[in-house]
Amino acid sequence: MQEVDGQALAVLIAFEMVLTAVLVPWIDKFYNPHAKVGAWNGEFRMFLLTTPRDFELRVICCICDGDNVPGIISLLQELNPSEASPIQVHAVHLNELSGHAAPEIIPYNKNIIRRVGSMGSYRIMQALENFSDNYDGLVSVRTYSVVATYKSMHEYICQLALQEFIPLVIIPFQLNPHANPSQRSPMLSVNRNMQAYSPCTLGFFVDKGMTRIGQLQKEASIRIAIIFIGGEDDREALALGFRMAGRPNAAVTLIRVVAINDEVECLEDEVDKKQDGGLIEQFRVEYTRKESVTYQELLVENAEQMMHQLRCSEGVYNLIIVGRKQRRTSLMSEDTMLEWSDNPELGVLGDLITSAEFFASVSVLVMQHLGDVHSNVRNQQSEDEAMYLLKEAS
Repeated sequence: MQEVDGQALAVLIAFEMVLTAVLVPWIDKFYNPHAKVGAWNGEFRMFLLTTPRDFELRVICCICDGDNVPGIISLLQELNPSEASPIQVHAVHLNELSGHAAPEIIPYNKNIIRRVGSMGSYRIMQALENFSDNYDGLVSVRTYSVVATYKSMHEYICQLALQEFIPLVIIPFQLNPHANPSQRSPMLSVNRNMQAYSPCTLGFFVDKGMTRIGQLQKEASIRIAIIFIGGEDDREALALGFRMAGRPNAAVTLIRVVAINDEVECLEDEVDKKQDGGLIEQFRVEYTRKESVTYQELLVENAEQMMHQLRCSEGVYNLIIVGRKQRRTSLMSEDTMLEWSDNPELGVLGDLITSAEFFASVSVLVMQHLGDVHSNVRNQQSEDEAMYLLKEAS
């Protein structure tokens, strides 16, 4: 072996520095994974509202650790698996990439128990398989393990959603009140990237108590409230409510919040409002004859009055479902309220409910419908909000 003298070593170091300085900007320019997933947004998008209720419902459930499983199982039970509409669950265990391992998504094989994080995956997948066995074929489970960096996990989830024609992805959300940026959960980058690039509806699940309720018995049920103000996200929340209300022993309450001074400002708002009213009426016709399904209207002047009235429901519900964004002319002004939100990823109303002390034991599911990027009649993210999410995710 020939020794390298000081001059040769200096040349090699200088060459490596020059090579790095030249290649890194070129790699950043030509390799952009966000551009790849962003291209999915205009094609093959699926949503709950356009998924027939007499057809198999396919759901991706992202799982970070075993603590997520009981709440996820409770939530899946409420989706009313039946012979007319069985549920196919794609359970994805998210594992952070470590060492020199290659990022990948693989169908989980319970016989392989020596992979990184595989023992945790085994317990998670076994619990989900036991849940499936209790439903006699009405619930099927396909299990996967994703090993990747948090910033790239969304690519594998989005790809799976496209390949399997998934209309709903459920992601656990860890609340982060008043935490320093360095203390924030690394899953937030997954959440924000999914918000920016998901090809289907998202459900951010804040589990504050369903882990204590979760059972494998089919007869188990929880008390659910759907807060409806208006807009595409709220309509996706209500589409989920249609499925839950169809369960024989469902306890579902639809709370429609009506702003007294809600004026229509443009044609888009008029179309949006008519879609809201038509869906509400359909729900009332189909389900309010059931004793366990109720409909309420709250007439309010502002968001403060709305929250005051909702506070009266303290201790009544186990799960509250809301849309992430409401109609532009509604009560929730995102331009002024998102700036001081503890969890802006959940939207104004989702953040208010999850942060409120009087909802301390109530789980929350925040629904987000991204819509066709080429459509003008939709509840689009504002440009500032989209830039905020992309900046935080990168």
